[in-house]
Amino acid sequence: MGAMLVGMATGFAAMGISFTLIGFSLVTRTVVALVIRRKARRLNMDSGLWAVSGFILGVLIIPVYLFAKRKTASLVCTACGQQNEHSANFCVSCGAPVSHFDDGRFLKKILLIAVAVIVAVYVISAVFTLVIP
Repeated sequence: MGAMLVGMATGFAAMGISFTLIGFSLVTRTVVALVIRRKARRLNMDSGLWAVSGFILGVLIIPVYLFAKRKTASLVCTACGQQNEHSANFCVSCGAPVSHFDDGRFLKKILLIAVAVIVAVYVISAVFTLVIP
């Protein structure tokens, strides 16, 4: 009887720790999503997609955002090397078309890769669970 009570107490403690970690993860992901959304909106990026990505990937989205931010901010003309404004379609110096970084397409590729990795991990773990009893 005493062993059963100890086992139940251990199980409840493990459940409490699990729920605490899940809650911490959800709060962290929500904060990251809101911060990334606000910063993306300031740079005229697709803030909704960045928010969803921030929630799905959590803190892993931060280096991706920093890379995209650098790509968005650097609108250097490939013809003459002149730095242009973010909203410029043509170079102010030579008139050549300025290519813009498409953060939506970039972010969709990142999300597709992340989902593929997550699915692969689940499939591999399911196979190992079935094969190794």
